[in-house]
Amino acid sequence: MAMEQRVVNIKEMEVKEIDKRKSGEAFEVLLKPGQNGDAAPSPLKCTPKKEISISEIQLKQQAAEERRKAQQDALVNNLKAEEEKILKAKQKKAEANDTFMQWAQEQLLAKMCQYQDNHMAHLQSKIQKFRELNMKPDEIREKVRHEIDEMYGNLDEKIQQKLLESEQRRENMLRQVREKQQEKENHAQQVRQKKLEDNCNINCTNGINCA
Repeated sequence: MAMEQRVVNIKEMEVKEIDKRKSGEAFEVLLKPGQNGDAAPSPLKCTPKKEISISEIQLKQQAAEERRKAQQDALVNNLKAEEEKILKAKQKKAEANDTFMQWAQEQLLAKMCQYQDNHMAHLQSKIQKFRELNMKPDEIREKVRHEIDEMYGNLDEKIQQKLLESEQRRENMLRQVREKQQEKENHAQQVRQKKLEDNCNINCTNGINCA
């Protein structure tokens, strides 16, 4: 890349661009000499070094020691404050742990009591079922006996009813037979009587005395 140079005059200084690239630019600043007859600055004068006495050194050492002690006291106080904060945090944590442990124990005790109640209720239910199962055969036998008695009672009633109906039918049949036999006997008697009368009439006609 070709180097470009240009001069920029700004009041009492001259800025000369010496390089221009993509990464940046480089400048050279040239100060102009003073105008209006300004005098050149006077050379610096060295001030004489002040001598320090032993008492001043001791005072400075004492002040430094006091500052060190003050810093140490401040550090100790800060450490004490931090320790107090840590102790308070530990105390709060211990109280929270105690509260949680107490709550957990209460919950566990309540669950154990509930479990015991449920377990006892379950056992009582099983005992009741076993009792019902033990009593059931007797109840079944009693029920079967009652049904058998009822069945035999109904059967006896039916048999008695059947016998009564059969007896009535037999009596009716016998009565009908007797009535028919009586009718036959009456008819035979009438026939015999008629024959006797006819014979008597014939005999009377023939001159035979009819007794």
